[in-house]
Amino acid sequence: MSRLELLHPDKLNNAQRSIYDGIIGGKRAAGPQLFELTDGDGCLNGPFNALLYSPNVGSALSKLGETIRFDTKLSSRVREIAILVVSEEYKCEFEWYAHAAIGHHIGLSKNILDAIRNGKVPDFDVEDEKAQYEFCIQLVKQRKINDGLYNRVKSIIGEGGIMELSALVGYYTTLALVMNVFEISVPTGVTTVFDK
Repeated sequence: MSRLELLHPDKLNNAQRSIYDGIIGGKRAAGPQLFELTDGDGCLNGPFNALLYSPNVGSALSKLGETIRFDTKLSSRVREIAILVVSEEYKCEFEWYAHAAIGHHIGLSKNILDAIRNGKVPDFDVEDEKAQYEFCIQLVKQRKINDGLYNRVKSIIGEGGIMELSALVGYYTTLALVMNVFEISVPTGVTTVFDK
């Protein structure tokens, strides 16, 4: 149960409606629906309902999120690994629910997903993915990156890629914190994965 009332689409003001329409009509809603973006009444699930409570911030976050997810040079596998690292760090159930489904869909194995969920180092077949995973772990755990790892990841994705990966970790950390503050969990009937 969330601390926030779900805002029904029929009761939104113009600023809220703009965010709502951008989410349900934007890139997040295109393609296969791997998690429930809305409930049966059309109310936004996950962090998206929270964005409606502060339209100025919510609009900026929504636009940033769409850019981070769909308009970077990061591989889809690295992007989802990074998001899952954040959701495990903050024990954010909705973030895990949504992005484990996406990760599975794009080819992350059950072993990789289980390892990340349990705070273990996955067995990566691709060394570049391992380095970028280590970058994410070091960033969420130590809040900075040592020179050796920085240079390894720079040789793989360049400084622009490091900017994108760092921003992605920061964005999903923001969402995880918002969801934890408002106690936003998974849709009814979905099993949670983190021990409280």
